[in-house]
Amino acid sequence: MLCVRVAEKAEEAGLAQENMPPSLAAGCGAFVIKRCESLEIPLTKIAEVSEISLATLQKCIRRLEAHGAILETVL
Repeated sequence: MLCVRVAEKAEEAGLAQENMPPSLAAGCGAFVIKRCESLEIPLTKIAEVSEISLATLQKCIRRLEAHGAILETVL
């Protein structure tokens, strides 16, 4: 549910315009996982399961983290 709320907030803030839906979904998942201290899932695994490149995932995460203050309001 947190990932959905982060994705919705990213869309509201206009952060999702350059990303395809699978990239945004993977990026939001990684964004939330990074903030959950009990979960440690490597980005390579997230990219593999999402069927996107690691570079694309990292680019999406950088964009989300640049606006982390906005997105963290939903966490």
